[in-house]
Amino acid sequence: MHKAEPSQGLLTMQFLQQNLSNILLHEAEGDSCMRLYHVGRMWIALEKSAFRLKDLEPTAIVTPALFPGCKVPVVVASIDHQTWLLSLSRRLPAVTSSSAHAVVIPQPQILSDGYRRWHQSTLAPFLRP
Repeated sequence: MHKAEPSQGLLTMQFLQQNLSNILLHEAEGDSCMRLYHVGRMWIALEKSAFRLKDLEPTAIVTPALFPGCKVPVVVASIDHQTWLLSLSRRLPAVTSSSAHAVVIPQPQILSDGYRRWHQSTLAPFLRP
């Protein structure tokens, strides 16, 4: 009997539950790079990296998500692996660091006002009373 593979949503949630605190630490420190994580058939980015990904690839799906232990929602952006291979990876500078499931790509500094406005507008529907 063939065992069914876990859904993309389940894979993403498991990955984020295991790695969220480290990813958020990197996001808080890193204003000069974008971090993408390869999970199943998708590449995902959080917070500032999600902002960069959406800016570079308008088809990226952006989703606010609330995780156990987090007091505020986290912004997650994702693209499918085909988009990464056929489009985005060809338009980006060389990867500075990579592992089996992550890449770090140098990027220009983020203008904090632009990021802050995007972040607030992305989370606004999620935070309404």
